[in-house]
Amino acid sequence: MASEEALLYVFSDIETDSFRGGLLLQIAAITQDGISFNTYVNPCQNLHNTTVSLLGINFFQGNLYRNGMLLPSLKIKQALISFMTWIHDLQKPIILIFHNGFNFDCSILIKHLIKHQIQIPPNLIKVGDTLPFFRTQLKDSELENHKLATLATYFNIQQQSAHDAFHDTMTLKNICEHYITLKRIQLHDMFQKTRLISDYINNQLHGTPLPKLPKSPKTPK
Repeated sequence: MASEEALLYVFSDIETDSFRGGLLLQIAAITQDGISFNTYVNPCQNLHNTTVSLLGINFFQGNLYRNGMLLPSLKIKQALISFMTWIHDLQKPIILIFHNGFNFDCSILIKHLIKHQIQIPPNLIKVGDTLPFFRTQLKDSELENHKLATLATYFNIQQQSAHDAFHDTMTLKNICEHYITLKRIQLHDMFQKTRLISDYINNQLHGTPLPKLPKSPKTPK
């Protein structure tokens, strides 16, 4: 298995119709060196008003729209295959990095991959989450919460459009790059808490609880 230092970090985000993630609506990712992926997912059904209000995305007569503009989209199986193919074609061992990924994105993504019987490429090895790291490094007294938008404001990072997976992915990448420059650490120092992708597959298939992660040593100030 590749060491943490040998892994290629790919920042990623998804948008769904709700916290349950029944409908996947957007998948986005960007590598450390700027290779990007972004696709909208056609839900093939009407969206709840709360989803439309939050994401600004609407389904009408078979297509997705945002502010009246057509969003090119793929059906979910095509979108998932496209994302897994993109990861495979990077030809390096991959760790997918999300913000709040352990509690949400990873499980939702794996659930849909299993449901649609999409093969996970062998180079997708691990998933990581920036939320536990920033909760450790930035105490509650320093900021209201540890949401991505709050961190962006705290670090003076411009966020183009919240609740757009591609823009959120870019924001996450910029925050992490800013932080490693600020603290003079390596990127892999931020992700000592990672999980094997196989843990998530096993959990979704068999309901086996995910093992608790060991506490990370303190990052140098």
